[in-house]
Amino acid sequence: MEASGVSERDKAYMRRLGEIQDEANAEWRAQWRAKPLHERLELSCARRFGMPVSARRDPEEPEQIYERARRLGLYRA
Repeated sequence: MEASGVSERDKAYMRRLGEIQDEANAEWRAQWRAKPLHERLELSCARRFGMPVSARRDPEEPEQIYERARRLGLYRA
């Protein structure tokens, strides 16, 4: 899509700005991929749910999960 009335200088500026953003994103992606999978999962969940996965429930105690599912009507024993 070509914008009318836009100078070549403005187009060049926007192109360069896009290149800078691409470079920054590539650097961030490389740093992200260098992290261990469990750390990436923790960070993603913390950002998505507002708390780390480990704070949500203890994986050694699945009865908490089943109890909540029963209360929500999702599980019947």
